[in-house]
Amino acid sequence: MTAEYLPTVPSDRKAALCALMNIASGTGLEFGPLAAPLVRPEEGDIRYVDAMSTEEIKLQFKDEPLHPPDLMMPINYVWQGGSLADVVGDCRFDYALASHVIEHVPDPIGWLNGILEILKDGGLIGLAIPDKRFTFDFRRPTTTTATLIDHWLRQASRATPLQVYDHFSTVTKVGLDELTALHQGTVLPGCFERYHDDDLALDFARRAHETMDYINVHASVWTPAAFLNNIRDLIGLGILPIEVADFYDTSPGLQEFVCVFRGVSDKSAEAVKARQEHIDGLASAARDAPYDVAALV
Repeated sequence: MTAEYLPTVPSDRKAALCALMNIASGTGLEFGPLAAPLVRPEEGDIRYVDAMSTEEIKLQFKDEPLHPPDLMMPINYVWQGGSLADVVGDCRFDYALASHVIEHVPDPIGWLNGILEILKDGGLIGLAIPDKRFTFDFRRPTTTTATLIDHWLRQASRATPLQVYDHFSTVTKVGLDELTALHQGTVLPGCFERYHDDDLALDFARRAHETMDYINVHASVWTPAAFLNNIRDLIGLGILPIEVADFYDTSPGLQEFVCVFRGVSDKSAEAVKARQEHIDGLASAARDAPYDVAALV
C-alpha cells in the first residue's frame, strides 16, 4: 500500500473497531448485535441495546438463516428514541459499538450525542459503516451536512418521507459479480437492475408521512470521504463534541469502512481547528473508486 493512502479495514474487522478499547476491563454497549455480536459476554462486561426486545427480534428474524433466533443475543435495553440516558439509568460506559447501524438512524447527530451522554470522559464510539459505492445504495447521492442538520432539528425518530423515497427509488441489486465490477469500474451503473419502481417508492414515502409505522431503510449513505467531511462540518459548528480517534478505509472487494470517535471536552477554537485539520488529512487520503489495484500492493 502506498504511504499516501489510509489503512483499509483488515480481514479481522473487530481488530479495527476495538483496537483502542479495553474490552476485558471496560464496560461496553453494543447496538443491534443480533446473532453476531462484536463483543460476547465472556470477553468482558458488555450490554446490548436495540429498538426491539429480544422476543420481537426473534420473531422478526424467524425465517432468516443468517440470524438464527436461538442464537440471538439477549437485549438489555430497548431504545426507540428519546433519551438513551433515561434507558440505561446510572450506568456509564467506556465504549460503544455499532456495526451497520448508523445508516439506519433517521437522526445520526442526535443518536451520536445520545451515546456521548452515557459514555465516561474520553469514551469511544466504534462504527462500521457501509460504503455506498459498493452496496445497493451506489446510485444514491451521499448524505449532505444540511440534511443531517435538518433531521437533527426535527428530532426525527422514524425515517422521513425524503429518506424513504430516496431509499426505495434507488436501491439496486448488487451481487458478488456486480460488487467486483463496481470496485473495478468495468460496468456502467445503468446496467444494474433496481429492486423497486418509483410508484412503490412513492407509496412508502406517503406511508412514512401519514403513519407512525417504522420503515426500515438506509436513512443516510456515505463514502469514507463524504462521512468525514460531514463530521468535519458538525465539529466546526459545535454540534458534535468528538474527535476522530481511528479510521480505516474500505478494503478492495469489500463494502464497509470503520470510524472510531472519542468524546472530547475541549471546545476551544484551537482544539476544534486541530480536529478539523486532522479530518482534512484523513479525507484527502481516502481512495477514489474504482480502485487502482496496483497502488494497493
